[in-house]
Amino acid sequence: MQQEKDWRELTALLKYRFRRPGWLMQALTHPSCLANTNKMRGYEALEFLGDRVVNLIALEKVFPLLPEASERELEDNLSLFINNDRLSVVARRLELGSYLSMSNGAEVANLRESNQVLACAFEAVAGALFLDSAGDYKLVRSMLEPYLFSDFEDVLANRDEFDPKGKLQTLTKQHFGTVPDYAIINQGGATHQPVWTAEVKVSGIRIGEGEGSSRKGAEKQAAANVLRQTVDLTRDVPADLIERRKLVEQERERIRTCSH
Repeated sequence: MQQEKDWRELTALLKYRFRRPGWLMQALTHPSCLANTNKMRGYEALEFLGDRVVNLIALEKVFPLLPEASERELEDNLSLFINNDRLSVVARRLELGSYLSMSNGAEVANLRESNQVLACAFEAVAGALFLDSAGDYKLVRSMLEPYLFSDFEDVLANRDEFDPKGKLQTLTKQHFGTVPDYAIINQGGATHQPVWTAEVKVSGIRIGEGEGSSRKGAEKQAAANVLRQTVDLTRDVPADLIERRKLVEQERERIRTCSH
């Protein structure tokens, strides 16, 4: 089992003293350490809790800006901040990778630098903070917000660049009068490195798919693939959708004519 830095340095960075350090030690234990022992617990359970805590922090930040947004639109905007790539960036700011305990095999596989592992570790630390503080959500939020939202305004201002799902939704509304539907069509890979495959359809017509290390990641990649392969829906679009576009345009023209 390998660990590069003492976890006590992390508590100093967070400016928080754990009453039960075992929570933090568990949050920083990669599942690869559990193969030959029943005495240790890895970060997976705390990650489950921390995911909910982090999502609530993000929702509190985003919701006031989008009070009339649909559930899908809220999810898409939350995904700007709560995805493996962004959470791994936050984890790197805290140098979480260097505090992780993991097996020699995981070390050789360079999992200390894996975006998915780092994102999971960050969520696990959030869960550990929540439990150790006896559910003091405001305290946990105050510690994590500076790391989660250091570039909040920039991300929202450039949401299409960061969020291919948001851009694809805007384009499908514009051209086809509807929003995309995503579905997971396959889940494989190893336990510590899952691979999800998502399919995206518009009006029941399949327009592409993508893979990712999470459900959200797969959906995001599917949207990005569609935008790239169709050049923002300007070419190589299924014939049935081209027909739907014509119908949408005809209906909009009819409404404009009637309004005059």
